[in-house]
Amino acid sequence: MTDFVARPADYAVDEQDWGHLVWMVSGALGNSAVLTVGKCFIKPGQANPPHYHPNSDEVLHVVRGH
Repeated sequence: MTDFVARPADYAVDEQDWGHLVWMVSGALGNSAVLTVGKCFIKPGQANPPHYHPNSDEVLHVVRGH
């Protein structure tokens, strides 16, 4: 079994009109086939549009705001 550690140098930043995502774990990064973990930064008055992930679970942590 191989262990993977998410390192900041390997994170991927996804810029959007509404803000940006910093992906730490994902299939695209090669460190998980079934889980996506990232930090989501949403600009005031904006929203991440509704969407779904049929092939993985996603975890986003809201630090402040609502």
